[in-house]
Amino acid sequence: PKFLFMSDGYNLRNHEICAVLGLSQLKRLDENIQIRRKNYWMFMSIMVNYRDDKFYYPVYQEGNSCFCFPIIPKGIAMTQRLKQIFDEEGIEYRPIISGNLLRHPAFEKYGPICTERELPNVCILHQHGLYIGNSQFVTPKMMDKLSRILESV
Repeated sequence: PKFLFMSDGYNLRNHEICAVLGLSQLKRLDENIQIRRKNYWMFMSIMVNYRDDKFYYPVYQEGNSCFCFPIIPKGIAMTQRLKQIFDEEGIEYRPIISGNLLRHPAFEKYGPICTERELPNVCILHQHGLYIGNSQFVTPKMMDKLSRILESV
């Protein structure tokens, strides 16, 4: 329900004010990218502790300046508990890529493109995948808190 596409298209956001704001941010872009990369490495160093246990381990691609930390628990109970803790702690999260887009009402009119059986990884993302944001405002203290939360589930 956090991200449900009722129709295709109409996902427009940019306008002149956003362009002015975006251009004003360019002078800080390189610094912000470096901070986001550092944050992501902290995230990866946390997740490596659970790669065979609780979570699917994300793959890092060189040059990535990710906007988020993907978290994919290996069980629905763990996913629900993690969402509950994030809600209690005031940590915003979103489903990864809105889950399985084939389940969204916007795509019903196209008929069955393929079955979910043919897309096991999409089903895992739909049921378990979520992410929390990464930005230049994420601090080591926030990463420590995330580490403690992941350890607790």
